[in-house]
Amino acid sequence: MRHNRTKRSQSSGEAPKQASASHHQEVILTPYERRKERERKRQAAQSRDDRDIGPIPPVGDPELRQRVTDSLLQFCLECFPKAFYLELSDDQREAIATIQDCIERGRLFALAMPRSSGKSTILTIALLWAVLTGRRKYVCLIGCDKNAATKLLVNIKLFLESNETLLDLFPEVCYPIRRLDRKPNKCKGQLCCGEPTRMTWNGYALVLPTVKSGKQDPEQDSETYTPQSGAVIECCWIMGSIRGKNLATVEGEQLRPDLFLLDDPQNEKTARSATQTENRLNIIQNAILELAGPDISIAGFAAVTVIQKDDLADQLLDDNKFPEWQGKRYQTIYEWPTNMALWEQYGIKLSESMKTLKTIELATAWYVANRDAMDAGHRIAWPARFKADRGEISGLQSAMNKFLTNPTSFFSEYQNDPRGTATDVQLLTIDQLENKISNYTRGELPPAANMITSFIDVQGELLYWLVVAWERDTFSGWILEYGTWPEQVSNHFSLRSAQNTLSKKYPGMGQEARWTAGLNSLITHLAAKSYSGQNRSLAIELLGIDQAYGNSTRTVRSVVQSHPNRTLLLACQGKGIGPEQRSINDWPKKDGELRGDNYLLKTASDGGRLAFADTNAYKSFTNARFNVATGDPGSLSLYRPKLQTEHRLFAEHCRAEVPSVKGSDNRRIEVWTSPPNRPDNHWWDGLYWTAVLAAIRGARLSHLLPTAQRRAKRKPKRTSKLVT
Repeated sequence: MRHNRTKRSQSSGEAPKQASASHHQEVILTPYERRKERERKRQAAQSRDDRDIGPIPPVGDPELRQRVTDSLLQFCLECFPKAFYLELSDDQREAIATIQDCIERGRLFALAMPRSSGKSTILTIALLWAVLTGRRKYVCLIGCDKNAATKLLVNIKLFLESNETLLDLFPEVCYPIRRLDRKPNKCKGQLCCGEPTRMTWNGYALVLPTVKSGKQDPEQDSETYTPQSGAVIECCWIMGSIRGKNLATVEGEQLRPDLFLLDDPQNEKTARSATQTENRLNIIQNAILELAGPDISIAGFAAVTVIQKDDLADQLLDDNKFPEWQGKRYQTIYEWPTNMALWEQYGIKLSESMKTLKTIELATAWYVANRDAMDAGHRIAWPARFKADRGEISGLQSAMNKFLTNPTSFFSEYQNDPRGTATDVQLLTIDQLENKISNYTRGELPPAANMITSFIDVQGELLYWLVVAWERDTFSGWILEYGTWPEQVSNHFSLRSAQNTLSKKYPGMGQEARWTAGLNSLITHLAAKSYSGQNRSLAIELLGIDQAYGNSTRTVRSVVQSHPNRTLLLACQGKGIGPEQRSINDWPKKDGELRGDNYLLKTASDGGRLAFADTNAYKSFTNARFNVATGDPGSLSLYRPKLQTEHRLFAEHCRAEVPSVKGSDNRRIEVWTSPPNRPDNHWWDGLYWTAVLAAIRGARLSHLLPTAQRRAKRKPKRTSKLVT
């Protein structure tokens, strides 16, 4: 019972108010209340002592700390010896050096390494090094889905709370984490020498402890916080909420992400979707790279695996498409063994050994007996990488075992060079096409050219056009120029990412009105052009326009028939005729049709002209022209570019489709198909149509005909026999 001794009557209604206002009122506690108050103060003091972890232990080895602070490589080797127990390959050392440079200078690095080469481990440890050494303060771990990034965070948390070397070298970070005893709810109340550490420790984010540097020495009272204080490591999902990330520090600084890891941003499904690939690339370029503040260069890494050609990884590694990224494709085998015949025999031994003994014992014995000859000429990335417990004795044997077991997977997973659909058709690579150039500049007319055709490929937001000069008697071709309407600023773009579009050029118009305005302007522009060379000039002889895109047919036909240059124009429509169908050459001829090899001209229902052609036949014919050496009769080449990468996008369009030979003995043809991600192929469509138009105007491969036929050819004909 509490006794309140005052000189005022306690029965008065004003007594409590007057008592609280008096400075001379004496409150007398009972023995029980005094004991209870003493216990409360004791427990509060004990609670503070339990929550207060200070002072921070000193650094165990200052010299070692300095070495690992200066070098990411030393940090990996000294602090994580069990993760790097094999001798590092030259590729791994190069990658680590590049990663350190990117962290220190705020650069971007996309790296594709063979499976199980440790790229995720190296990058995760690199992020931890960047934070522990104070080089970066806000790290974003970005995964393909919601769970991928949290797995990386789990590893980082494990390193911080269990690695003894890190505790010894960076106690200002690891000691407060150890004192949590794996109980995240302790973060809120943890103190260091009386001041809160303000940690966050959950499944999606870490905020490292805020500690003053003097707290490692009780005799100092420094007001300076450690470089790692308040540093953030946070998980994100590439398709989730990425923008607007920031966090305030105790010193009033507003932190924004200055380092990110994009770990395998695609999977098998998204890699095969052009829409998904385009969306994710846009997020990377427009959201992730803009996470940092206005005065900070964000550093970032993309750990990728190329699943198929032109997927997200393949594009991000391409310096021509994304020059701001340092793209590097590391491989398992850089130079293949000279004597592959021996390895084919080894493959038979490997298969027999696995079937009979369920081991590679027989294959290894055969390899040992022939090793010198089988090893000759090879160069691999990581000689120390082989499975001794499986019976392998060298890095080359291990790599060849993977290759011989599953070549398709090996080229994708271990070479970062996935192979496209197998084909018997000769195809120049994108690099070879890019360099299939003539001696003539853009728009310069070659001396042998005596005809020019042009084509416009209609798309929803762009019109792709090109102009090609031809020699009638040899079907030699020279691509004079190409472009889009509206014109694009960048040399490398996609239809989806184009900045200048018909919608922007003709605002307020519907789709048909935009097509009409764009086609009229572009036709007028091309019809007025004249191409000169050696005191002579030629204009476009025939200009075709695609009428098969979406619902553009009516618009295209209206423009063709109403334009002032309508005598120059021809509406065009292609169809891929398969081996089970009759070729155009075998179709019954109708009155009013003009026939040529795999094309026909007819009068459409509205009275206008229409060109119809077999797309498979003319794509194969045009591809054959590329395969002829530049300068030889029947060759097709590009103009000499001003920039080395000027033709890169054009070459990609020409390799957007893959041919395969199909059919029976009676009729076998090359069928051209697009991969599932459907890359842009619009200039390729325009290019084969310029060949169709040239055939309509009388171009032919006369140099391949017998001499008697060449001499007999005097009367002009508007047909040509395709020879591929």
